[in-house]
Amino acid sequence: MGNRNYYWRIYFKFFEAEFVSNQVNLSKGVPISVNQITNYSKLTISGADQMPEIYYQGVEPNYPTSGVLYAYNASSSLTNLIGIFPYPYSNLTIISSNVNQITLFYVGVSTNTIMIVSRIAEYHAANCDQDQNLIFLSNEKVYKEIRALNSGTCIFSLIILIYDLEGYYNTLSMSSPEYNGASSVSLVAGYNVSYPLLEFNSTSTGIFSYNYIFGTIISFLIPPNGRLMSSYSSNLVKVGFERYHFSDEHFFQIFMSPNYPSSSHASVNKSDLIEYFVGYASITLKIFAFIPEQCYFTIYNSNTTFVNITAENYNKTITFNSTQFQIDFVSYNSTVQWQGYLVQAWGSRINLPNNTIVYYFHEKGGLREGLIIGLSCLGLVVILVVIALTTRHQLKKRYNKFDQLCNALKEMNLSPEEIIALKEKSDQLLISPSKLHINFDHFFGQGTTSTVYKAYLMGPAPLHLLQRSIVTQRFADCDVAVKVTNCFGKNEVKQLFKEIEAMKKIGYHENVMCILGWALSEETPCLVYDIAEKNVLNYVMEFRDAIDDQVPYNKFLSILWQTARADCQQQARPRLFLQKPYSEAQPMASFYLLLFHPPGHPYTLCA
Repeated sequence: MGNRNYYWRIYFKFFEAEFVSNQVNLSKGVPISVNQITNYSKLTISGADQMPEIYYQGVEPNYPTSGVLYAYNASSSLTNLIGIFPYPYSNLTIISSNVNQITLFYVGVSTNTIMIVSRIAEYHAANCDQDQNLIFLSNEKVYKEIRALNSGTCIFSLIILIYDLEGYYNTLSMSSPEYNGASSVSLVAGYNVSYPLLEFNSTSTGIFSYNYIFGTIISFLIPPNGRLMSSYSSNLVKVGFERYHFSDEHFFQIFMSPNYPSSSHASVNKSDLIEYFVGYASITLKIFAFIPEQCYFTIYNSNTTFVNITAENYNKTITFNSTQFQIDFVSYNSTVQWQGYLVQAWGSRINLPNNTIVYYFHEKGGLREGLIIGLSCLGLVVILVVIALTTRHQLKKRYNKFDQLCNALKEMNLSPEEIIALKEKSDQLLISPSKLHINFDHFFGQGTTSTVYKAYLMGPAPLHLLQRSIVTQRFADCDVAVKVTNCFGKNEVKQLFKEIEAMKKIGYHENVMCILGWALSEETPCLVYDIAEKNVLNYVMEFRDAIDDQVPYNKFLSILWQTARADCQQQARPRLFLQKPYSEAQPMASFYLLLFHPPGHPYTLCA
């Protein structure tokens, strides 16, 4: 064969990456704007007949990152470069230009803390006594005195920086402001009255003491001739569960998601518990909520659910009588976009319903009347003494129980750090006795050390609050099984903490009978389980007298295989339960078996 020559022809073709393009048109109606940028995004800012001020701001993240911002004059086609700006590590950069249109092009990581703030100062500060009516907040306090002119409302805007630590958000922190003016000041999300947060006047400036105010841009709308003085900063808070206590005649509070009203991913679960320490109260809630699919927004107390919505935009005002209520938002889809929620709450102490004043008329009764009054007072004293002694006895019993719990922890040869960690875990999994109603007349089974009763769990189980998954959402307002120890000693306490430790590791698994939490029933520890529909031992015993052809050996092997699969995945000691009737079409969701394999002996199945 002769030599052959091979020719290779290679074609190179350059593809222009597709970028995200956004447009901001500033005007008298839109004097200021705040934007975030992602990788390969283009932002064109137009100031109409005015030159815009552009601020390039960021916070140094907790992870390695980089990025570059390119600024171009008067062109969206990325020509006429006027500057290149590196990633803004806690720096504020002003991008200047002599034209009324600027295009910004960013190349870098999409997960960032960058904010582009643009404004037309002539419009934004039109009715203020100064053009320095914009503050970028940090953890250092900044004092500001600003006054509105007679010509109209002054917009005083604060920029709250983005933080990159998951679950943490910056909030407005300010001392109680001093305000002089005839009309009220409005605090809004953004720069106009489209999204009001709260109002205050010269006598109600104390409302800032307890409110968590989130956002990226918030503004004070100061009425004509009003003067506002205060110190401002930002404060980092963890968003999750928060408890509020009130005891005055009246209170006002706002509860909001960190993103309201800006669009972002629904990735934060939030719960607020409000307790009003008065005899009886009227509560009014004004609700603005944009709840997407697979997310749930609920307002309830121990007796009633007032709001329970999903996939709905909700704008209503509700009123009810209560001294306690809770606001929950739970997301099962962290990728969906939403605008958040705002709840404005007013509370007032009121008299009990059907309150009747009774007037007593009597005549002097001499010795007889005195004897009656004396005996009544003596009886009242006796009743109070009995109540005090009973209460003291119950408290002493409770303290003894907790002493046993603490002493058992010390005897488990744990380090102080391990004891603290275990106590924290147990606190996370504890169910309030008021949320668990045990039916002691209905028991599933009884052993030498414990008895299992049927019970009803009000509200979500601790397991669901920790997992926050779709598969665990059924563990709320449901029937449960409660295992109550027949005696209370050191061994039982040690076993309790072992079970809690195992539960924390296991969480939820389809092949495991999961523990939902634990509680103190009449000061006796008890474990709360999902209800098992059948006992494996009873299931096997049904075939005791059956002929070989009737014994489902394949099912038994499947039970053992699925149990071993769950054990290997969870690395936890199994127990023996059968939650659901077996089906070959569905994997065995809930067997929990205990297998022993002593050296030199065959495997043994125990129930």
